[in-house]
Amino acid sequence: MKVKAKGTRAERAMVALHEKEGIECKRVPGSGAFEMLPGDLRVERQWQAEVKQRKNPPQTLDRWLAANDLLFIREDGKPREPRVYMTWRMYVRLMKAWQEVHWND
Repeated sequence: MKVKAKGTRAERAMVALHEKEGIECKRVPGSGAFEMLPGDLRVERQWQAEVKQRKNPPQTLDRWLAANDLLFIREDGKPREPRVYMTWRMYVRLMKAWQEVHWND
């Protein structure tokens, strides 16, 4: 399977999942190929998102997340901001709450 075709299918699948939940999501023209248009997806006209699909994604994050809603990851000795990992279910809940607040924007 060609890498670009696999990526395109993954991006389209993510757009479809968003649409099913009533969350606006569009593929970015060029799919992250242009510096001025970062990422693969644009969600609710607010956020850029990158899509990765792997045959065997790392399981460590899922083990750490376990029954929690969110996982915050900080890098030892680095002043970078923390990263956040969550389930699809939690992501949808947060997006729905955001939509309610910004419904008339």
